Amino acid sequence: MENAEHEHKIKLVLNDSIKEIREELENNFQNCKVEIPDENSCLIISKERVALLPILQLLDSKGVSVYEAKEIKPSLEDVFVKITGIEAFKLKREKEKGRMQK
Repeated sequence: MENAEHEHKIKLVLNDSIKEIREELENNFQNCKVEIPDENSCLIISKERVALLPILQLLDSKGVSVYEAKEIKPSLEDVFVKITGIEAFKLKREKEKGRMQK
């Protein structure tokens, strides 16, 4: 099942937004994608495991404090959907049903 995960996600809880430095983070850590789900957190997403110290040092140099770092693992449902492609199949069926009803 570990082979089905394919990406590592780390959620950082921050004291401030990093919208202004998101691009700088992605440029400095090219194997990482940064998502900002809300004002005081971010997700670091990568295909490989990520060393956190360089990220934490960059954030600290920008005046951003990190209060928590947590690995986000996919649920069994997420893994199942990824392996089987069932979600894409459901969407296709729903579209087909919509065409038949018109």
